[in-house]
Amino acid sequence: MNRRWQKILTLSFTTVITLFLPGCWDYHRINDRAQVIGIAVDAVPKQPQLIQYTFQVPLFSDPESRGKVGGIRAGEGGKQPSATNASSDKFRNFTEVAPTLMQAITHAQMHYDRNFYFNNLESVILSEKLKTSTIEKVLAALMRSGNIDKMAFVAFSRDPAKDILAVEASSPPADVMERILGGDLKQIAYVARTRLWEYWRDFVSIGVDPHAPTVKVDPDGNLMFSGLYAVNRGKQSVNLTPEETMMFNLINNQIKNASLWVNYGGQPFELSFMRGSGRFFVTNVPSSHPVLHIRATVRAQLAQDPNWGLENVSQKELYQDEWRASQQMDEEIRATIEKLKNKDLDILGFGQQVSVLHPRLKSYIEHDWGRAYKQAQIDVKVRMLINYKGNLM
Repeated sequence: MNRRWQKILTLSFTTVITLFLPGCWDYHRINDRAQVIGIAVDAVPKQPQLIQYTFQVPLFSDPESRGKVGGIRAGEGGKQPSATNASSDKFRNFTEVAPTLMQAITHAQMHYDRNFYFNNLESVILSEKLKTSTIEKVLAALMRSGNIDKMAFVAFSRDPAKDILAVEASSPPADVMERILGGDLKQIAYVARTRLWEYWRDFVSIGVDPHAPTVKVDPDGNLMFSGLYAVNRGKQSVNLTPEETMMFNLINNQIKNASLWVNYGGQPFELSFMRGSGRFFVTNVPSSHPVLHIRATVRAQLAQDPNWGLENVSQKELYQDEWRASQQMDEEIRATIEKLKNKDLDILGFGQQVSVLHPRLKSYIEHDWGRAYKQAQIDVKVRMLINYKGNLM
């Protein structure tokens, strides 16, 4: 075959193959999709076999001209907007009661003229009133579907979860939740951030219990995230305060640019730009009285001293401040771990670490760890390093 025919065949093959390459023939505008960014899950009173799902869809165009089906505005289901089918100029909520997630999606789809699309899911809000078995059922459905984003954040609400998605804000509530928990805010030290895949990983693992932040509506009508909520298969649950959650985040290396008010003996002072690193391990296993060891190193800047920065702080005084701060954090970490132990909740994963480092103790973790964890001793050591930049004058 000469070069001329080779060129002809190459050109013909290239021309034909371009007909099968991806292009705009299957293009869909973003406004033609219902981008589900939030899911709220609530229990149904007196009907444990049913679950209430609320799906949030942001609006990208004129809400009055889009989404009308048979004369009924999408999202209203033939009713006036309410907490059940909340709507605004920024989002639409669809609430359905069904035994499974997929049936709820199918029923909600009948109220909208665009296909629900879950690849951009940002937030999943669960009611604290849900049973552990119901949480497992919902999470399993979310994880099983290949079209649902597993990077969505999970949060618990003491109030009905659907009310959280009905809050009026500058953006849809599900988007607000994603930006707050996914950002690098200073106050994030008081919140435990958990994504969907992380919660499911801890839920199905041995030696660790899942946790997620709590969300509520403050008196001004804004979403407020603080602390954490944890529940285990034994139906034990606990709410940690923001201050207790900070100690938890410290051990998990989740403290950055935080502040701390130290009031341990002597005159109080404030630390800022606080960064911490922590680790934990378990000794004296297997036994009925293991020892939980926690080590933390904290670096911070002296933001406010009793002299309001008008006088220099001596090196001796700085050492005293470091000791007082470390003692206060030591006590707070101990109190937090004791609170978790009393509820048989191992959200740090002491038991999981033992099972990973000592595979032969897997049976001990599965059957005896719960009882041993409650009787465990706590050993905490905090090292505080304070940086002082001098006085103001």
